[in-house]
Amino acid sequence: MGFKTVAHAGEEGPPAYIWEALDLLQVARIDHGVRCTEAPNLVARLVAERIPLTV
Repeated sequence: MGFKTVAHAGEEGPPAYIWEALDLLQVARIDHGVRCTEAPNLVARLVAERIPLTV
């Protein structure tokens, strides 16, 4: 139907929550996600896949 999926992840929880949102939920955007900076390979993936964060 064209709707984009979004998850609130990586604000209070670990970067693993962001990985799960990407892999399990196939999200198009992450709300918050500030803990991604703890995992440089996660930041690289967000950039490569052009996944925006709302911070």
